[in-house]
Amino acid sequence: MHRPPRNARTWRDKVLLFLLGIGWVLGVAGCAPRATFLVNQPRLTGRQQHMKLTSDEAAYGHADTAEAWHILLRFPLPGATSGDAEYTVYLSVPDSTAQEIVAYTIGRTATAHGFFYQTHGEQRGREDFVEGCVWLKRKSARQWLVTVKAKGRLATRIEGTALLTRRDLDVRDYLEARHAGDIAQLMQNVPAPTPTE
Repeated sequence: MHRPPRNARTWRDKVLLFLLGIGWVLGVAGCAPRATFLVNQPRLTGRQQHMKLTSDEAAYGHADTAEAWHILLRFPLPGATSGDAEYTVYLSVPDSTAQEIVAYTIGRTATAHGFFYQTHGEQRGREDFVEGCVWLKRKSARQWLVTVKAKGRLATRIEGTALLTRRDLDVRDYLEARHAGDIAQLMQNVPAPTPTE
């Protein structure tokens, strides 16, 4: 078997290491999407039935009216990571600042509440989550890693992970402008927060 000269292999290895280094730097610099979610809507057909959504808009902020956090994920059209929010995942979770890792159940009478919102398409509008779980892991004083697995009342299933950055004003202003009524309905019957194992 013919083998390339040693100096050729050395050069190739250096190029490979260089490219790997560039990839690592880009990842650290935040060029990878901050949120990636899979959405399955079995009642629909076509492109909206199975979607992979990615975004750089992944944030959380403190709620004004309760000891809770707003989690806000804004997704553009599939295939993009930035642009107008065509899809939104919203969650309200109890304040877990004092804990490194915590999990909450999602549902109408659970400790975490949320919805999936679409601005266009056959099923545009809000779909509340009726079951699921959200896992939070603190990465730093202002960053959380969140994993969500939830089912909506119309059988939509979402699953994904996001690196959240704390942006209280941005989250508050967006939710007040776009989803104040939606959140008010969700928060009508909020039980005392109890983390699950």
